[in-house]
Amino acid sequence: MKKGAFLLIFLVCMISVMAIEQDTTSSWLNRTSSVGNYPQIDVVSLKYEPYPVEPGQYFTLWLKIKNLGNVKADNVEVELIEKEPFSIGENKQIIGSLGSRQEYLLKFENIKVSEDAVEGDNTLEIRSTAGGGYSNEFKIKKIDIRIQSVSPVLDISVKSEPEMIPQGGTANITLTLKNTAKSLLKDITVKLNLPDELVPVNSVAEKKIDRIKPGFEKDLSFNILALSDAAAKAYKVGMNITYYDEIGNVYDKDNVMGLLVGSSPEFAIYVGDNEILKRGEVGNIFFDVYNIGPSDIKFVNIELIPTKNYDVVSVPKLYLGNIDSDDYESGEFKVYVNRCFMCENEIKFKVFLEYSDSYNNQKQEIIYVPLKLYSGKEIKAFGLRKVGNGYSPIIYLIVIIFIYLAYKGYRKEKELPKALKYAALRMLTYVVKFVRKLRWRYIKRVPRKLKHFFRSLR
Repeated sequence: MKKGAFLLIFLVCMISVMAIEQDTTSSWLNRTSSVGNYPQIDVVSLKYEPYPVEPGQYFTLWLKIKNLGNVKADNVEVELIEKEPFSIGENKQIIGSLGSRQEYLLKFENIKVSEDAVEGDNTLEIRSTAGGGYSNEFKIKKIDIRIQSVSPVLDISVKSEPEMIPQGGTANITLTLKNTAKSLLKDITVKLNLPDELVPVNSVAEKKIDRIKPGFEKDLSFNILALSDAAAKAYKVGMNITYYDEIGNVYDKDNVMGLLVGSSPEFAIYVGDNEILKRGEVGNIFFDVYNIGPSDIKFVNIELIPTKNYDVVSVPKLYLGNIDSDDYESGEFKVYVNRCFMCENEIKFKVFLEYSDSYNNQKQEIIYVPLKLYSGKEIKAFGLRKVGNGYSPIIYLIVIIFIYLAYKGYRKEKELPKALKYAALRMLTYVVKFVRKLRWRYIKRVPRKLKHFFRSLR
């Protein structure tokens, strides 16, 4: 009986010794979640700035360290484990003693993210030790750092060939898209919202690019036709761009580009109504300025510059205003064409035009406008001008003399019939005398006879 009691007491003592030994050799990291008589360090991530962090940039991390155990922790250390994509300068901080239930705030600065970091959540590991008798024990805490290019931007440049789309013509519009972000952009869709006057040819107004690497660029081409009745002006073209970044965020941007429609002014100048048929004449001449192009011409001034062939008698410069497509305006000048016996039967008028195109670009041109001249024989043969009767001056002279004689007879007879009879007889007498004396010896005396005649009429 005594031997059995002694054996029982021995076994109980051995169990007690073994239990104490197990407790003292167990790691504090492997203890149960219940708080015991040992330090228990917990790392809580408060925040990091900026959020999210861009590739190639630096960020600052704040950590809260708390001792959850009932025993003070000596020389607590917190270390950031350096591995891709993070590089850390001062990666370890020593807190010192941290009492039970006590907290401490740590700040790690200048943590850099590598340039080629994969966007998304990247794990940063934090190692902490309780110090003292637990200095060889450590705990690993993992936190996620969001890496993302903030508002990745596509730079867009526009090139039109030709620079101005002619009415009824086409142009190749090239959009160059450059990825200025530090991450891959993918599933890029570009849609043009064209006005009614512009239509795509042999293509559609929406195109896609699979992906663009950081720093790279790609081109999209659109063949655009301007309708023949499109007004010459700058047209706004809406542009909707949709794309995704590496972690699946979608971006939707609206932009506007301008396309120029129009063509260089085209005109022709002709001589219109004209009173001048031969050299040595003065008269009015019209210059008709025709707009034969699809674009309007504005603020037209016309000036006729004198040359050795002609003189401008009137004001040399006129304002014609605006000339619409397929229309014309006229400028009238009074001109004297100089005589020239050895010159060709054509002169060229030097016309100076000053105007603005549809985009208010000022232009100046000098045009030589030809005018054909004729001889007197050609004018009569071609019927270019109504030629009067050669006897008209003689008839006018006879009528004047008859009226004078009738007036003189009326003063003498005081009756109109007798006055007319008197005038007729006197005129007949003069005619008979004139016919009878149509001989050379009398013809050469005509000047003297006429002088004597007019003296007798007084």
